[in-house]
Amino acid sequence: MNGVSISLSAVSLSYERAPLFKDLSLKIEPGEKLLLLGENGAGKSTLLKLMAGIIEADLGEIFTTGSLAYYSSSDLMFSPSKTILENLALYSQIIENLRGVKFNCEDLRREIERWHLNQVINCQVDALSSGERNRAALLRTFLGAPEIMLFDEPSTALDQDGTAILLATLSQHSSATMVIATHEPDLFKEIATKTSLLKDSKLTV
Repeated sequence: MNGVSISLSAVSLSYERAPLFKDLSLKIEPGEKLLLLGENGAGKSTLLKLMAGIIEADLGEIFTTGSLAYYSSSDLMFSPSKTILENLALYSQIIENLRGVKFNCEDLRREIERWHLNQVINCQVDALSSGERNRAALLRTFLGAPEIMLFDEPSTALDQDGTAILLATLSQHSSATMVIATHEPDLFKEIATKTSLLKDSKLTV
């Protein structure tokens, strides 16, 4: 798989006996930024979960090369009773153990300030607005500079300020391979290197 960050080969998946994907194949090279488009229900979220290894395909092969982070605006995967700082510190410890990437509190606080979350750093997650929760989850996704980043609707619930921070941060990670599922392709047109449309169980690049 040299020269490929993400590879899908003849992938098929059914949901409640209805085919969602059939013989779907895709190769994404290191550093590419793929916009994944399609109508609601086309399977974009499911495809990202397949790439992330969260679910398994019925048939076919999926390979990823490099450290990987996954973001979904519909499932932020926080501990709601813990504060932002506690959640991010826990995640930092996990990726330090998995990847050997070391963090200190000052690095973490600097990122929290950059995402304009310093005013709510000690608030429990379930007390935050949806925009604040999404900012915190996006911040977490970028921690440790993963080589592959998968984003499911990353601009959801972000205000203008949050969107600007997101776009600037995406641009700073120019060497990372990214797949961005979105209903706002114009927002990411300066970042994307190619676009794919998921329609009728097929992927057009």
